[in-house]
Amino acid sequence: MRLYQINQGARSNIPQEVAQPVRTDAQGQFLMKPVPVGVFKLMADGGTATRSGSWPTLEYDMITVPGRTTLWTYPFISRNYCRKTGCV
Repeated sequence: MRLYQINQGARSNIPQEVAQPVRTDAQGQFLMKPVPVGVFKLMADGGTATRSGSWPTLEYDMITVPGRTTLWTYPFISRNYCRKTGCV
């Protein structure tokens, strides 16, 4: 998992990594710290998966707030998973 700051205005439009990359545990949970406060892109890099198969890189909008742990309650669902299970 990687956290990027995007849309930095006139300075640069190149995404800038703002936290140390981390891996999920066996249950898919992860903790990044410290992280800055603001609006970011969370990138799940499927290329680093240790489970067999082909997994995509997925990106999600993430908002962090001061003094709180941000809980990610949305499932990471890929097209590969949907092809196998028929989800919409």
